[in-house]
Amino acid sequence: MKWALFAIWLIFAGIFGVLAWQNWKMKNKKVPHITIQERPMRTNSNWTILQAEVGGEDIDAPQRRFVDEFNKYIDDYNQSQYKSNKLQATGYWIACGTAVFSAVIALII
Repeated sequence: MKWALFAIWLIFAGIFGVLAWQNWKMKNKKVPHITIQERPMRTNSNWTILQAEVGGEDIDAPQRRFVDEFNKYIDDYNQSQYKSNKLQATGYWIACGTAVFSAVIALII
């Protein structure tokens, strides 16, 4: 019976260890920023001839504002995911250590 409990606790330790490793590895994964592709004519020196304004501002201004705000959201999301994965990995490492400790106790008792 001791060896059965020992094996069960080691299986749990292995599962928790793998989950901890996966979360630790995923903590550095990030969603990339969105970039705006400039219009080809903007590099042309005659751009002022082709420039269009809507409501008194450059036609691309709303798109730039949206991309800036969305990139801020992506930064917040990346930071939140980093902290979440790090916290989950820490919890799984603790669970893995507890399972190993329980396996040792199962053999001793």
